[in-house]
Parts: sequence; C-alpha cells; structure tokens
Amino acid sequence: MHIIADPNNDPRRYNQPAAHVNEVAVVFVGEDGLPPGNLDLVIYDSNPVDPNHRMQSISAGSSHADPMLYPLFFPYGETGWHYNLLQEGNRRNAVRVRNTIREFVCYRLAIRYTGTNSNGNEGHTFSLIHAGGFLLQQYTCDQYVRMEANNLRYTRDNQRALFADAYQGLVDH
Repeated sequence: MHIIADPNNDPRRYNQPAAHVNEVAVVFVGEDGLPPGNLDLVIYDSNPVDPNHRMQSISAGSSHADPMLYPLFFPYGETGWHYNLLQEGNRRNAVRVRNTIREFVCYRLAIRYTGTNSNGNEGHTFSLIHAGGFLLQQYTCDQYVRMEANNLRYTRDNQRALFADAYQGLVDH
C-alpha cells in the first residue's frame, strides 16, 4: 500500500505512518459495509505457448489456495486447508468429522519441540513459516479474514439450525 500525502495538508495533523512501527491491520469492506462473503482468488495462466491466456478463479476454500498464495510456506506443494479436510485419529467423532480453518492454522503456526539436543539444551525444529517475517504477518491476516468469512458464511447459511428466529425479540429491544 502506498500512502500519497497531499502537500496542502498540515503535516502535524496528517502524519504519515512511521516505518519503524510494527503494527498489522486488516481492512476489508464489501457491499453495505459488510465483510466480503465470497473470497475468490484469480489465477492468470502465463503459458507463453497458449495465445489464449486464461484467468481462472479458485475458491478460498480450495486446497490449492494456500500453496499458490504462499509458495515459500508450502515449498513441497502440500495442500492447504479446504472444506473437506478430515479429522485424524481419536479426534474424529460422530459430530465433528472435519477440521476447521482455525485448527489448521493453529497447527501450522505451532512451534514443535524436539526435546534435548546433543548439548543438553532444549531444541525445536526450524519453522519456515516463523522465519517469514512480514510474509508471516500477511499470511496471518489472510487466514484471519478467511476464518471470519467462513464463520459468517456458516451463520448466514444455517439460520434454521441456529434458531435465529428466537433472537427476534432481542433485535426489537
């Protein structure tokens, strides 16, 4: 993002952000001030042989979305989170069969300790994602937006299961 200052504005009142500030923000706006409901990624096919360079749209819930957006964090082409990512082992039960995006991101961001190393110090494995710097901040913000959009989509699509009609009295007061 580039901030272009108007030279006519008072610089004491309209300060530009300082470069040394380490803050991260997410701003997303949709129609009527609502957050966007459908997050799609557009991929441009750059095949020089094909004269019909095509654009393809991929859902943010696709298993290919994370590896295509963050190839440095998925260097071996591992799949990212998708809607049908199943629970593993004893975590799976009759009610919860799939992993949520929150669980997937927590797993990816976890620091894993390997016990003690040869010097007797407690060590951990190298985490490529934690070495990402500003890319880690971008990844975290994008995943947060995906989580919120997914939660809002669930709330919108499951009004009957959530008994939203029972909340009508709360809205009236």
